[in-house]
Amino acid sequence: METITVGLWATNIEPPAASLAAWAALVETRMAEAQAAGAELLVLPEFACAQWLGFAPVGLPLDQQVPWLASLTEPALAALGPLPARYGVALLAGTMPTAVPDPDGGPLRHVNRAWLMTRKAACTARTSCASRPASRTRTHGSWPPARR
Repeated sequence: METITVGLWATNIEPPAASLAAWAALVETRMAEAQAAGAELLVLPEFACAQWLGFAPVGLPLDQQVPWLASLTEPALAALGPLPARYGVALLAGTMPTAVPDPDGGPLRHVNRAWLMTRKAACTARTSCASRPASRTRTHGSWPPARR
């Protein structure tokens, strides 16, 4: 049986981040701490991206929060992508909303996707769709994910 040492970032996600760069810097700090503790994987809290609402546009309507968060997912992943190789620690970056095409041809919909980034720059996404109970896995062979 293989053993893996896991670092857990248990945090109150209420304290808002001042910017996406500040949030990514905080994650990098946790990566350095995980490396120093001998962890091979750092697990962020579920929906840690809620901290991004601290720098959301003033007056952003509640029904626009998920689409706004989804607009930041790709830049956030680009900021986090190099960290696993830099620190030698894989990163399960919590979940982030992602806009995906509707399989029936309707408007874009948003799913909650968990991202696993490995030290070898691979990125795997696991999607949970409330409207479709079956989850799907998507693997990117290299970082960053290819643009469509």
